[in-house]
Amino acid sequence: MLFRSIRRKALLQDDPDVAQYFQNLGLAELNLHDDKAARISFGEAAAIRRRVLPKDHAELAWSLYQLGIAQQNLHQYASARQSHVEALAIRQRAYPKDFDVILESFNQLAMVEAQLGDVAAVRKALEEALAIRRQVLPKDHRDIANNLLILSQAKAGMGDSASARKDREEALAILSRTSSQADPALATSLDALGVTQLKDRKSVV
Repeated sequence: MLFRSIRRKALLQDDPDVAQYFQNLGLAELNLHDDKAARISFGEAAAIRRRVLPKDHAELAWSLYQLGIAQQNLHQYASARQSHVEALAIRQRAYPKDFDVILESFNQLAMVEAQLGDVAAVRKALEEALAIRRQVLPKDHRDIANNLLILSQAKAGMGDSASARKDREEALAILSRTSSQADPALATSLDALGVTQLKDRKSVV
């Protein structure tokens, strides 16, 4: 009862420190798998930060990103998409060179779009993430190969088997140069390429 009273009083304060309190509380609740409580805390942090911070502030984007995570965990995918889209937009405008957080947002957005069944949106998010990874990573980096493999699945889901096969071949080439023969990622890439080629042959027959 006392905690609820303190929380209500805190909500009346447009103070960055109060927003940080709710942010920290949300993280603790998320770690305890109390996603409903975390969603409320992150929502309160975001609401205060909207009122007291510039619209393109990193801390607002962080609250929205974490709110999206809590919403994902609660299977509230439409709300999660809205939170991640807004967080990504802020990060791209305010910190266009902070590639790690931008890629973090693209990855979560792609996961949400997949849950919503929007394969075209998944493909778009993964293609934008891949473009960034090609820009900032060595050409044989495993993250590029993994991005290509997941992107190929989205393309295959859209019936674009030729492009999917091309991505898987590139992923396989990267993993072949950087991995041992026993690497599970290499085996996965080989299996996926074999499935794509089999489908292509069947479509020709």
